[in-house]
Amino acid sequence: MTGNSGEFEEEERDMPEAADEVENLTATPVEARPASTATAPDDDLSWLPAWRIRELIGARKLSPVEVTDHFLARVEALDPRLHAFRRIDADGARRQARAAEAAVMSGAPLGPLHGVPVAIKELIAVRDMPYWEPFLGQRVTAERDSLEVERLRVPAR
Repeated sequence: MTGNSGEFEEEERDMPEAADEVENLTATPVEARPASTATAPDDDLSWLPAWRIRELIGARKLSPVEVTDHFLARVEALDPRLHAFRRIDADGARRQARAAEAAVMSGAPLGPLHGVPVAIKELIAVRDMPYWEPFLGQRVTAERDSLEVERLRVPAR
């Protein structure tokens, strides 16, 4: 990139022709394996589908706080190697989990993902969280939730 103009310089590179690349490709044999039909143990939340976690929360067999704490601990353990998250709002997640648990205990209608923690890509605005603003080309703090996040936050009707 040159200066601050935002223009890219073209580099001359010795690039092979597309036809040459296709001719030089060789197939690597792959051993066929049957799909796994093994299921995760019922006590391991990490591998349960979201619908099952939601079902257990609705049946009061799992607490949204317990689920959130489980996944936050998993992120804490694995993210130093995976680098999957730029920012983690653990306090906000726990606050929302407590509110979700209160709704379950009060018998309020529950949405399809009620109590199930979700991760939001940094390209999507979440109120008071930094996100990448494509029109400005920089990270800014969101003043409000994007439509997708608003819809995740709305309780069931």
